[in-house]
Amino acid sequence: MEIPSEYEGREQTFLKQRVLRDYLVAWGQKLSSMSRSGAVRLWYVDCSAAASSERAADMADSSSGVGVSALEEAAAIWHEQGLAIRTGALFVEPDEAPYERL
Repeated sequence: MEIPSEYEGREQTFLKQRVLRDYLVAWGQKLSSMSRSGAVRLWYVDCSAAASSERAADMADSSSGVGVSALEEAAAIWHEQGLAIRTGALFVEPDEAPYERL
């Protein structure tokens, strides 16, 4: 497995986020398969949203960025099959400076 350069020195974060992404995409697919007749609302809640060590300007290498990306991927998979997943995200961060970045 190749680890992207923005994760140099924090490889454990890459692995944690890979597990998170794979889990969220699979969960989104399972949830939608239970409701073939109507839309499903899938939320991602991050209770420690500030990422102090992310390097990507768009925060794609943060747990928040990974979570949102996974929701979008799950929604796209089901959209291709004619089903709708409405997504939402809630980010909780008590510190003001990291909150502003979100």
